[in-house]
Order: sequence, then structure tokens, then C-alpha cells
Amino acid sequence: MKKFRDLYIYLNSYDIDQLIKHLTHNCTNNWSRAYEREKNGVLLEEKAYCFEHITGDGLEPAGLILFQKNPNTWFVSNIVPTEKGQLSIDEYNQILVDFFQKIVQPAIENTPVTTELTNNQEFIENLIGNDAAALLNQFAVYAKKFTVTSHPDR
Repeated sequence: MKKFRDLYIYLNSYDIDQLIKHLTHNCTNNWSRAYEREKNGVLLEEKAYCFEHITGDGLEPAGLILFQKNPNTWFVSNIVPTEKGQLSIDEYNQILVDFFQKIVQPAIENTPVTTELTNNQEFIENLIGNDAAALLNQFAVYAKKFTVTSHPDR
């Protein structure tokens, strides 16, 4: 099943202000720092960094927000479309991957910063474990066999 991806940035004692400086420096072409949107984070009494993707490369225009999860971890909390009501899972993930590849990866070169970009698929094994998934699959196979042969209309 498709799912929205997550991006986590682990500072590993690196200075967040220095990282944001590098991220901002990498904003070219379709990406920019959204300073005006960051003022809203101040109102929420949380530090947030905002970036904006504009049209021109086939991806939807959208705003992306980095929030602090804990002292070592920052994450993309959301990607919000700026010209339409909602992004599909694929559109959201494409924007996130674009931000990761064009902005984040070059910014963390030669730093102790590490990242985690989660998978775009959720597997039943991840949710309930391998043993339970095997049992569920076995049940589905048997249920399908019995349903076809025992249906009153057959």
C-alpha cells in the first residue's frame, strides 16, 4: 500500500543554523526559502524552517516545513500545495524526494549530519510482524478456496 514518505534529519551535534544556511544556499531554480511562512511558526512558539517549491519542473508548487522533533532530530512535518487543494501521495513523495536530492543531500556533504527517507510503501509485515502476516496470508488463501467452491450460486 502506498504511503506518504517521511524525511528525518539527524544533526549529530551539528549546528542547525549552519545546516539551514547550507539548505538555503542550495535553493536554486524551483526551490526557495519561505521566510514569510516561518513567521507563523514563531506565533506557535515553535522554531520552524520553511521552503517553497515553484512550478517549472513538472512538480506541483508547494510549501515544505521543517520542525524539530528533539534536540538532535528535525523532520519534514508537512508539504502543503500552494495552488490546489490537496496533493496525491505520489505528488507529495515526488516533492519530498526532490527536496532531499537537490537541497538536503548536497547540504550535508562533509558534515556529521545523517538522514532517513522512509519507504513509499507500507507492508503488512511492518504493521503486524512476519508471523502474523504469514498466518493472515494463509487464512486468505484458504478463505478464497472455500468461498469459491461453497458459494450458493455456484
